[in-house]
Amino acid sequence: MTVNDFINQIEQALVDKRHVQNAKQMEAYLKQKFIFYGLKAPVRKEIFKRLWTDHKEFIKINWKPLSLALWQKDQREYQYITIDMLSKVEKKLDAEDIIDIEFMITHKSWWDTVDFLASHCIGQILKKDKELMYEKADSYINSSDMWLQRTGIIFQLF
Repeated sequence: MTVNDFINQIEQALVDKRHVQNAKQMEAYLKQKFIFYGLKAPVRKEIFKRLWTDHKEFIKINWKPLSLALWQKDQREYQYITIDMLSKVEKKLDAEDIIDIEFMITHKSWWDTVDFLASHCIGQILKKDKELMYEKADSYINSSDMWLQRTGIIFQLF
């Protein structure tokens, strides 16, 4: 299986469960910033649970290209699936991954994803490297990007 094959499998699972009325409500809740298939969290989590059970090793090996490709997709559920995936591999994250996590924080940004990325992903990376932590704390707080500023505040909870 390739990364694209797996992404197609994810897409098919999400499309099969789409719910137009839920999508409209979800879009309104996030102030029309994102489009949705309309999958509520329990449905999406069940899809991911099945994917994880069936493809755990593939996901562990390919989490980075999967995450970056899913993040580019339009419907918000793809970013949520990415968050679900990152929750499974967050302890493996290291300083090399920080650029990709920062990309996710600064693209398609909203509290619903940034808070997890800041507390779990950035937090996991920076608690392993105190020197990098101090460097990033300063750069995030002094950033002109409000989501990086939020990240700087949130990851300090560790």
